[in-house]
Amino acid sequence: MNYRILSLQNRIPMISSKTLYKIGALLILFSIGNSLFSQTKPAPQPKKPSPTGFGKFKIGKTTIQELAETDSTYTWFMKIDNKIDTTTGTGIQYSDFGDEFSTGLIYSGLYYGKNAKMGLVKDYKINEEAVDLILVFFKDTLTQITTTDFSMEIREQWSLKYGDGLMTSRNKVIKCNSKYGDYSETESYTTVTWGSPTSKIQAIWEFDIYFDSKCKKQYMDYFIVNSPSRMKLLEASSTKHVSAIQLKIEEKKKKQALDSDL
Repeated sequence: MNYRILSLQNRIPMISSKTLYKIGALLILFSIGNSLFSQTKPAPQPKKPSPTGFGKFKIGKTTIQELAETDSTYTWFMKIDNKIDTTTGTGIQYSDFGDEFSTGLIYSGLYYGKNAKMGLVKDYKINEEAVDLILVFFKDTLTQITTTDFSMEIREQWSLKYGDGLMTSRNKVIKCNSKYGDYSETESYTTVTWGSPTSKIQAIWEFDIYFDSKCKKQYMDYFIVNSPSRMKLLEASSTKHVSAIQLKIEEKKKKQALDSDL
């Protein structure tokens, strides 16, 4: 059997020196481009720390005992009497406080029972600005801070330290009626969050513009930093405490009704 052996020269076309020069030039340009790209690639930014609290008040660390023993803040820290009346089943109301705290308490919430303690701090200084704070403690450890004095200057300082957060916003068209007639107005709702409900500490700033039924523009602006996991425990403890008292009141009423029938 005869085998025909093809030479490499017959199988692959010859490349001219001019073509080789072009290929070499392209490889050099490609190498230079990669080098320039790697040099202009932005350096990774350092990760911002997670929120820990507000000012010197630290979530999960500051205790009532610490404030009482070592901190002059305690001299202007007003405790909230959050006991439930065992006769009527009612407790403190938001309206029991002045304008400076009543609105903030709506956003903060009211909590009851031996595990819950609350306090109001008046004119606490943050970057030379006086702010009012609502502190919530669970088992004597700070669990939540609320303020309605989250000014632009304080927000800027907060963002420099902890980052810009995650912003979500939405608009809503509503109809309202004033003495001048019926109108359509656009409401806006903006929320900025640092962390999440599964984070050890989460912070939320809420800023809303809305209109009441008479077309009067209203604003809602508050800031909360808390421990989501501890807040769940606090809310459950508070609800259990209130329910237990209400049950005792109902049982007492039933007993009184039976006694009166005798």
